[in-house]
Amino acid sequence: MPRTTTVLIALFAVALLLVRSASASDAAYERDLVDRVQAAFVSPHVPAGEHICVSPLLLEIRLAWPNLTEVTKAAISSAVLFDRPVLPEQYDTPDGHFRIHFTRTGTDSVNMSFGVGPGNVPTYVLNCADIFRHVVAKQIDTLGFRFPVSDQMGRPGEDPRFDIYLVKLPNIYYGLSYPDTVINNGPGNAWWATSFMELQSDFTKIIGYEDRPFDAMAVTVAHEFHHSEQWSYDAFEAEYREVSGEIKAYSWWLETSAVAMEEITYDGINDYYGYLHYFFDNPGMSLRAFANDASVEGQHPYASCIWVLYLIQHFHDESLLRQIWEECGKVDGFNTFAAFDTVLVHKGTTLHDAWAEFLVWNYFTGTRTAPWSYEEASSYAMLKLSDSLAYDEFPAADTASGNDSPNLADEFGASYMRFRSPVSDTATTFRLIVTPQNPDDYQNWMIITAGVRGQLQPAIQTWDVFSTIEVPNWDSYDEILVIATPFVAHPTQTGLNRRLGFYFVVADTLSSGGSLTGIARIYSNPLALAPGAPAFFQVDVTRAQALPASLQIFTIDGREVRGGASGSDGDNRMFVEAARGRAPLIWNGTTANGDPVATGIYLALVRIGGKSELVKVAVKNQMR
Repeated sequence: MPRTTTVLIALFAVALLLVRSASASDAAYERDLVDRVQAAFVSPHVPAGEHICVSPLLLEIRLAWPNLTEVTKAAISSAVLFDRPVLPEQYDTPDGHFRIHFTRTGTDSVNMSFGVGPGNVPTYVLNCADIFRHVVAKQIDTLGFRFPVSDQMGRPGEDPRFDIYLVKLPNIYYGLSYPDTVINNGPGNAWWATSFMELQSDFTKIIGYEDRPFDAMAVTVAHEFHHSEQWSYDAFEAEYREVSGEIKAYSWWLETSAVAMEEITYDGINDYYGYLHYFFDNPGMSLRAFANDASVEGQHPYASCIWVLYLIQHFHDESLLRQIWEECGKVDGFNTFAAFDTVLVHKGTTLHDAWAEFLVWNYFTGTRTAPWSYEEASSYAMLKLSDSLAYDEFPAADTASGNDSPNLADEFGASYMRFRSPVSDTATTFRLIVTPQNPDDYQNWMIITAGVRGQLQPAIQTWDVFSTIEVPNWDSYDEILVIATPFVAHPTQTGLNRRLGFYFVVADTLSSGGSLTGIARIYSNPLALAPGAPAFFQVDVTRAQALPASLQIFTIDGREVRGGASGSDGDNRMFVEAARGRAPLIWNGTTANGDPVATGIYLALVRIGGKSELVKVAVKNQMR
């Protein structure tokens, strides 16, 4: 199609340069950018009936353009043209907001089978104008978003209307928003971008929408127009992360927000249903996952719209999305999670607590739908859970040591476990210990428990990994749902932890306290080992009848350090004969060879008769 040359006000893409490091060369970044452009525009691999949005990639190109080499610019220009299409006719909408460019003939011809309307304007064009009117009424007038930055701000003398071009696009693209001119809004403020939009000139060619083309146009306009709104708050809101020595852009939030806006603007079309399985089939995948293709990671950000839908439905406030973007616009560059938290604090909660509840809501979809969960939960994909993580015999233990383990989860992903109360047991309290595989990750995990009883809304508790997790009245629930999520309250864009593992143990059913059989008291936890300062980890047990008791110490991956009758020598008393009453079990922090153990977290297994319980022990070795 013919193009006309435009003048770009080339401004230095400061955000991209700021996040680059010495180890991530410009050349490596440019090679990767060209590869992604080729994959998106030249040889896209997209299954029939699916589509992708590459507007964030177009934004990345526009921001990086002033700093790219001429060779890279040539390679990109051969694949994607930023110049505006030249079309012979225009229709200016009565509200003064839009100019729609179109043609009645040739490759880019609008579908004329719908006839013409007033002024001999094709009905296809008039319907497009009506859709934009509805989108403005919802997104601008009702929700309070800014109208996209006017062309006049970047092109003095230009017509101020937002330009829409109806053209023939590959069927994998419903529409594209093109960033045009990057504008600095003043010292300390975010950068903006003007934009224009290209839309399919015939949506009857889109698989699944042959008989309802204007539904496809409607959700596309809602989505793509929202990208232009985003760029009127902060054009640099995407994350730039270093991966294998290269800087890559991760525009997940732009897409997550835009798909959510489809549902907010057109509640009855539900195009987003087609994406949701990418989220519910992959609960361990990060909210921050992103790719410029049709892979699972490329589709996951669209499915992650469920996070936004949770927020607006839980708080009954559709304006939350606009409030988040207002916070994003207060800081130049990535501050998405800080924006989440700020808005949620204003709602009387925190990102920490909202994330926990969101993960529980996601369990109640499909046939598990509950009346307090998502409005359309019964139409959603069922959360895909591993049968190997459902337990009804105890004690139980598992580890996430292999790459294929269902326990593994990304930062801002989740691993789900289900524990059913054993019918034949006398257990009344559910007790769990979770230990991350990597000691450096101790501060970055949140454990969530919820007692599930039919469709009643469960009480949700959150725990850190140092806690001995307890849920009373275990036998009154259908199951205890446990969710382990690597959680960082304010993640930076410098990296993303992937495929994190953990160990967990659900103990048998010792009672605690009083004159009952069980653990009466624990001393010296954490245990500090220091020269000249004797210290002991001690567990006092009580026995209502004549029972033996023992103590065994294990590393978090299950290797025995010391324990049982063979461990009782010197200062260690790790076994006591059967008797009634109270008795101490003592460990002095050494191995079976008498060597002090290293600093770390250990598991103490306490057995009384046929029952057992695990206790987490922190050791700090100051002798080395």
